[in-house]
This record gives sequence, structure tokens and C-alpha cells, in this order.
Amino acid sequence: MKAILNKKLNKTDKNIHLIDEAITCHFKALKGLPLGKTYFYNLNPDFVLELVKEYMAFAPSKPLEDGQAPNSVLKKCSAILEPLTKAVPGLIDGIFYLAKVKYIQGDNDVAKNNLQKILDKDPSYSDAHILMAQIHLKNADFKAANQSLEYGLSYNFQIKNHPTYHLIKARIYKQQGNYQEALRTLQAAMQLPGVKKASKASSSDITIQDRASVYMERAAGDLLHKRQHEATK
Repeated sequence: MKAILNKKLNKTDKNIHLIDEAITCHFKALKGLPLGKTYFYNLNPDFVLELVKEYMAFAPSKPLEDGQAPNSVLKKCSAILEPLTKAVPGLIDGIFYLAKVKYIQGDNDVAKNNLQKILDKDPSYSDAHILMAQIHLKNADFKAANQSLEYGLSYNFQIKNHPTYHLIKARIYKQQGNYQEALRTLQAAMQLPGVKKASKASSSDITIQDRASVYMERAAGDLLHKRQHEATK
């Protein structure tokens, strides 16, 4: 509860310290337990994953630049998720967050391998398709990025409810020189619940970073079309 309150008050350092304490106490209680039902019951993978999600709220959302110092929060997440997903290989959400951490850290090959593990088990896992498309986009492989989105859409139409789907589509259109279609795609993203205004009714977990990315991409698109008056509204 203190961590949640501190997050609302933007007390980043205090919040991270509380999560650190929770993780330390949790794993300390596992010491000495032999592998078996009792160990895995007390491991409580879902609880550990919730703590990782709390950490991720204070981690970068975009890949680190070459030469940029490693992020301490991402290192903590990786140190937790790697042994957790080995101990519980069926924890798909855990594998996804490990892939996301590796992507942000710039380890795209490991990220892609983990995403493929997810898609082999559950092809309808839309977040895995989106992250795979982001990796391809980062590598300037626009064809593969589009294929990931289309493949994800064929399994789960709800993928269109996430603004990142539209962002990637818009960037693909922009690379193709189809600026009008890119703008239409971004306009569709802005109509999604939770983008123009934070909404509890949103079916997707839309972050502040997602909303900001849509606005920035839309402004850039407007400028390309010499519509500066709309970009500054």
C-alpha cells in the first residue's frame, strides 16, 4: 500500500526502496526450503510478477541508446525474472516481461527468443506480437514488423485496441511514403479509450508513455503535411 501511495505522490526513490524490501523479504522466506510443492506455493509467482510490474513503472519504456548507462531498475527486474521463469516455465506473463526488459536493454535476440516461446504456447497473446513488431521496427525491418501485427490480428482482433499497434502501423506507412494513411492511423489511435484522456473503462493497459507517443507522432505527422496549426493545438 505504501508503494502504491508513493507512486501516486511521485516519490520514486521511496517506492523503489519499498519494492526492494518486499522482494528481499519474500525471497528470504524461501531460503532453506527444498524444491517441491511447499517451495512453489511460497514462491507465489503471481505476487513476484506484480512486484516486477511495480518496478517497471519506474523503468525506461524505450530501448536504451548505445553507450547509455545500464538502468538499475531493469537490472533488478532481469535478476528476478530470469530465475523465476526458469523455475516456472509456464508463467507466460513472466516470460513476456523478461522479453520486454531485454528489449529495453537492447538485447533483441534474447527478447525475440522469449517472445517466440510465448507465441508457440499461445498465438493469441497480442502483447507478444506487438513487442515483436517493435523489435523489427527498431531493426528497420518494416516488412517483418507489419507481418507480426497482421499475424497477431489474425489471432486476436483486440490487438487493435492498443495504441502501440497503430503507432507501429503509422510508422510503417510513413516509411512507405503514405503520409495520409499514417495520419488516419494515428487519428484512429487517438479515438481509443484512454488515449485522449485517462480512462478506467479502457480495455487495454494504456500508459502515460503510450498516450504521449501517440500525440508526438501525430504532431510530427501534422508537421510533415504542413499543418502546424493543428500540431500546436
